[in-house]
Amino acid sequence: MKLKKISQLLLLCFVFFLPFASFAQDNKEETRSSLEEMLDLDIPNITDNPSLLINFTDPSKEKGGVELSLDEKEYNKIQSPFTLPALSIGSHSLTFRFLDQYDVSQTLTKILIITPRPPALNTPNINSEGIIFTGRALAGSEITLILNSNNKMVVKQTEVDQDGVWTLTIAEDIPQGLYTFSAFAKKYGYSSELAEPLTLDVSERKIDNGGIEKNTPIYFTFKDFTKDDLRNLTSDHIDLLVLSIGLFLIGLLVGFLLLSFSKKKEENRVVNEVEKKFVKPTSKDEKNLTLLEKLKDKTVNIENPPVVKDEVRTNELPKEKKIISKVDFLKSFKSHDPDDEKGKETEDEKEEKKSK
Repeated sequence: MKLKKISQLLLLCFVFFLPFASFAQDNKEETRSSLEEMLDLDIPNITDNPSLLINFTDPSKEKGGVELSLDEKEYNKIQSPFTLPALSIGSHSLTFRFLDQYDVSQTLTKILIITPRPPALNTPNINSEGIIFTGRALAGSEITLILNSNNKMVVKQTEVDQDGVWTLTIAEDIPQGLYTFSAFAKKYGYSSELAEPLTLDVSERKIDNGGIEKNTPIYFTFKDFTKDDLRNLTSDHIDLLVLSIGLFLIGLLVGFLLLSFSKKKEENRVVNEVEKKFVKPTSKDEKNLTLLEKLKDKTVNIENPPVVKDEVRTNELPKEKKIISKVDFLKSFKSHDPDDEKGKETEDEKEEKKSK
């Protein structure tokens, strides 16, 4: 019974003091933020730089300076900017002690986590043993390599020696394709960021008994090119097909334009030659008239142009021919034709025939 009352009392106390505890925590965070603003201090929580450079401002009136204690050791007066000593991998506490603008002593503690730096990656080497990866990293750390593609992903670990050099070999069968690989270092439970990814092209290679790498020669002949190859080429590379058709149409258009220009030039040349032969000036001072100018010029007779004789134009018009009718012709030759006007024989003609 007593135990039950005690537990109820503790529960009531917890519920009663919980808001105050939360308020105190929030108040503590606000106080810490205010102290950081006083110092004008900006330190990251995690960094891979063990010798981080920090800047701060002394808020005291007398500028008495700021003291720093690393990992709860003795305080040392520091000046801005201050470079931290080479800190080891892991979590470190940085405690700043200073006087504020009211000459009140203040203390600010920051937690700084030092992680390993990303490892350096070299170009892989592919031989009969497999794919060999090498690089450099923090001595004594562990390297995790990630090789990834759409077909397969391989994850391998290896140790870094005391000189900071590491080597890792992937001897398993790796399908052909394009891969990306990266790595990160890990020490004392703290991991680095991933290294900048690199690209690896794994292609088919044949190794002879002597361990010398042989590449299959690549050749191409039109007799080996089938309709299926053409269909696969056009279906897999639509942009190449569109580009080819576009270039073909552009070639046809340019050829048509050049042919039209050549024909037009030849026609103009022939017209000029004919015009030189048939159109000649009337005199040295007179210019050739175009058809429009001749129509406008009333002095030029278009229907009966002047006759040209011996390469020289004259303004003389041809003489009119006189047209004679049959009646006029018979009148002129009446003495030779004894018939009357109707074509019958006269009386004199009849008498003459009788006498004969």
